[in-house]
Formats: sequence, C-alpha cells, structure tokens
Amino acid sequence: AEYKRRRSIRHGFERLSAIVPGAEGKAQAERVVLQKAIYHIHEQLKEREALIRALEARGETVDPALKTGYLQ
Repeated sequence: AEYKRRRSIRHGFERLSAIVPGAEGKAQAERVVLQKAIYHIHEQLKEREALIRALEARGETVDPALKTGYLQ
C-alpha cells in the first residue's frame, strides 16, 4: 500500500512538472515543482484579473462568479 501511495504521488509530481512552466523535468524536486506551480497560479490569477478589469473598463458585464476574491 505504501509503495502504491508513493508511486501515485511521484506520478502526480511528474504530471504537474510537465504542465507548469519552468518545472519541466524537475519532478524529483517536489519543493521546486510546488513553488513554480504556486508562482504560475498567482501569475494566471493576476492576468485574469487584468482581463476582467479591462472588460469592465469597456463597459462589459462580467459574471460575479468569475471574479476572484481580489476583485469583489
């Protein structure tokens, strides 16, 4: 059971490292993968907020459910 659990965790880090920019091939360094994932998510949230603000500045209506806590 422990082997399966560790293998599953390792597989998850391999998948995560494959999709997070800058984490490619670093699945062995879980800390690095997690740090890069956090940074990437924060950057994506900032970009999303900027897009929402741009839409609202043009007078577009944005569904409140799509806004993050920062914009509400």
